[in-house]
Amino acid sequence: MKMDVDEEFVSLWHSIRVDQLGEQGVEECLRSMGLPVMQSAEPVEEQKEAVEAVPSKKKRRGRTAKTQNVHLDGVLKEYELE
Repeated sequence: MKMDVDEEFVSLWHSIRVDQLGEQGVEECLRSMGLPVMQSAEPVEEQKEAVEAVPSKKKRRGRTAKTQNVHLDGVLKEYELE
């Protein structure tokens, strides 16, 4: 997706550096500005473990009996190979 963005916004975006603040610094900065902080600040590994702990649903077994088109009894023709 290609969008035209105002050059002033682009320069402001590139001028702000947060990598040296660290995660705690970014959260403090957001709180000081009155902005909400993410609810889950867990590292990604802990989030994956929490997801894996949820039991999975049991899979349904497929049909064991062959389905037949009973409603088409008089319409269909059977062809035999000779």
